[in-house]
Amino acid sequence: MSQEQPPELPPELSQDLNSLDVVRRRVLAIGFLTIVLHGVVALIWLGVIYRNDGRTSDSVIMFVMSAVVALVSYAVTRVILGQKIWSPIWILVSLAPTVIAVLWR
Repeated sequence: MSQEQPPELPPELSQDLNSLDVVRRRVLAIGFLTIVLHGVVALIWLGVIYRNDGRTSDSVIMFVMSAVVALVSYAVTRVILGQKIWSPIWILVSLAPTVIAVLWR
C-alpha cells in the first residue's frame, strides 16, 4: 500500500500562502492585544483608585496583577507571531504602563 505524496505547490503559490500566514498571525496578535490591554488598563485604573482611597495594599495587588497580565500578554503575542519569547526591549515596553502608573502621583 503506497501513500501518495501531495503535489508540490508552485513557488508563487507557496510564497502567497506564507504571506497569508504572516498576515493571519499579525491580525490575530493585534486582536488579542487589543482585548488584553483593556484588562491591563482596567487593573491599573483600579490600582490608582485604590491608592487615592488610601487602600495601599489593594493598590499594590492591582499593580502586580497588571504587570503579570502584561507579561502574559507579551508572551502569548510573541508565540502567536512565531517569534522567540525572550526580547528584553519588548518586555520593558509591556511593563511600561504599569511602571508609569506606579510612579505617577
